[in-house]
Amino acid sequence: MQVQVLIDAMIRQNTVLIAHLATSAGMRAPLAHIADQVFLEISNELRKQGVGVKVIADMFGMALRSWQAKVRRATESRTDIGRTLWEAVYSYLSSHGQVSRSKILERFKYDEEAVLKGVLNDLVESQLIFKAGRGDSTIYMMAPSNLSLADEEESKTRDDQLDALTLVTLYHGQPMKVEELKQSLNLSEDVLLKGLKRLESNGLAKRDEEGWHCQSLYLSTDDPVVWGAALLDHYQSIISALCVKLRGGNDRARDHDLTGGSTYSFNLWPGHPLETEATGLLKEFRHRLGELKAKKESFTGQCPDDLEQSKLVFYFGQAIIEEEA
Repeated sequence: MQVQVLIDAMIRQNTVLIAHLATSAGMRAPLAHIADQVFLEISNELRKQGVGVKVIADMFGMALRSWQAKVRRATESRTDIGRTLWEAVYSYLSSHGQVSRSKILERFKYDEEAVLKGVLNDLVESQLIFKAGRGDSTIYMMAPSNLSLADEEESKTRDDQLDALTLVTLYHGQPMKVEELKQSLNLSEDVLLKGLKRLESNGLAKRDEEGWHCQSLYLSTDDPVVWGAALLDHYQSIISALCVKLRGGNDRARDHDLTGGSTYSFNLWPGHPLETEATGLLKEFRHRLGELKAKKESFTGQCPDDLEQSKLVFYFGQAIIEEEA
């Protein structure tokens, strides 16, 4: 396997997906943290797989000391040790309400100025803070907290969307500690804990000595609130299956495989004899799997105590791609 070529191609496809997500529905999501986040996520995953830090640094083409320094910069503020720079700046503005850029630069003088300005731009783009003026005389202020009824409804929708994303993350990674969820979702602890309490009160999540667990996950196909969570669920299912395949050392598909995937493409024209049958596959599989899921529920609680359950994840999808003239 040409691993380097494959990695480059996979990164390219991920960047295409991220770019589409960042501009979906006309929004412009801040991306300044992406490079650091990718660096940290890959480093953390390699360490989970038992790869030593010297080897990881070499894989990034860096000396060990340089790699460690980059990890520290990407993980926490140099000024407020133990918190990310994003969290530290937002907390500082929350407690002061309105602060000039010069005072912020002085407050976080041990952090790189370019990185600090990038964080401020992210907060402004996310409409968590506002700014007025230019240069060092720029004033940053918290967004008004006195929400109108429409704002309250929008806030509730955001909470529901966040709860759905949290639940999907729990479902695939349970049990998970709060720190693990923070890293996976890139959320502040305060926001995360509020969401977990909502999920717990609704009977969707529970906590024990091992961490947090997903109690129930159902994502309706016609609910726009959970659309993002459904997208994450589908994508994470595909990645999980690929990783299981790779860990097993499998380099080909076999008839007896229980883990794997296949892709089939059909070139069709309007009125093609197989058009209805082929394009109806999505609806057909949704219906069949929905019925199977309902049947499976009748066996809940019947697993013998001496047997461990395995989770079977089945993913599928289709897309009609119009040929460009």
